Amino acid sequence: MKCKSKVKLVLIIILIITTILGLFIGISKHSDVSIMNVFHEIKHSPEDLEGWNLSLLMYDSTIDNGRTPVNSVEWNATNEDEVRHVTVQVNLSNINTTKEYAPGELTISVDNIGKIVPLGYADIERYAQSESIAADKIDKEEKEYDWSYRYDTSNSQIFFINNNTIEAGASFESTIQMANVFSAEYVQNGADVTLSACLNGELNSINTLNYKCTTNKKIGKNYLTCKKIISYDELGENATDYIWTRFLISSEFTGKNVRRLCI
Repeated sequence: MKCKSKVKLVLIIILIITTILGLFIGISKHSDVSIMNVFHEIKHSPEDLEGWNLSLLMYDSTIDNGRTPVNSVEWNATNEDEVRHVTVQVNLSNINTTKEYAPGELTISVDNIGKIVPLGYADIERYAQSESIAADKIDKEEKEYDWSYRYDTSNSQIFFINNNTIEAGASFESTIQMANVFSAEYVQNGADVTLSACLNGELNSINTLNYKCTTNKKIGKNYLTCKKIISYDELGENATDYIWTRFLISSEFTGKNVRRLCI
């Protein structure tokens, strides 16, 4: 009897262990599936962007009065009163979309041509932004255009997000224009900017644009002045054994865009 009881006990233990292992394997498989589902929800698959074409155009007011598109421009400004009107155009198309795109599901990032304006001065940073953009500001409630935009000043980029649903099987074509006005006195001498665009961080534009600018160097003066050291604090040991002075270096430039730097 004792032998039969031990056999039953062993069989029960084996059954319990088998059941637990089965549950564990089932949970593991389910967890793997859940993780993969979340991964696919976050990551865009190549099929999501199948059939899309993204390209750039640029118009300069001095080339055929701004009517002919170009891929590159070299502006050699001879005086600070020169002005250029530059329009950058983004083209996006798909003759037969493979899926439906909800509002906000398409994002185009474009390099900002305003990079030819040196940032860091509050009074001229406004020149780094487009005078007009054929899109709605991102925080605008009532949308008028197909796209909304926002600036990313840290990366000198502009982001565009679709406002409307794009149906599956649709023939879609859209253009976005960014009009800029640049004055020679505010652009950076030696600026060399390459512009590209990207759709959803994966599909790059089929071309890039390049804008170069040189300007006359401004006439300036350098100054060097000296001041007496008032305190010997933090000058180290035996500081009184030496003669100390403080040098102030400053530069002043003439013209409308005056800058003064003191060190």
